[in-house]
Amino acid sequence: MRDNHIRSNDFLAQETYPTLTFKSTSITPKSGDEYVLTGDLTIRDVTKSVSFDVEFLGTGPSAVPGASVIGFEGTTEIDRRDFNVNFEGVLENGAVAVSHKIVIEIAVEAASAA
Repeated sequence: MRDNHIRSNDFLAQETYPTLTFKSTSITPKSGDEYVLTGDLTIRDVTKSVSFDVEFLGTGPSAVPGASVIGFEGTTEIDRRDFNVNFEGVLENGAVAVSHKIVIEIAVEAASAA
């Protein structure tokens, strides 16, 4: 039930906006294996620039002979209202049912061609 509610018009309006997109615009070294990945995040046809704190996890051999993989993980925090996700459910005790703050986590593994 929760997943269907997230897909509904209260939140992501999946039938109208079937995809969320992120297009990177820059990556800036921070320190050591840490970077800032900046780009345009689009949710419900609203595009905003966001920055992910990203950690480079390293490289290694792929399961495909002759290829290698590289890994990254990153996080950012957005206010869902900035993307027209305005559901304001309230519990019986008056507490807000859903936070305005959303944490987005990404995990990327990319492989080179063999």
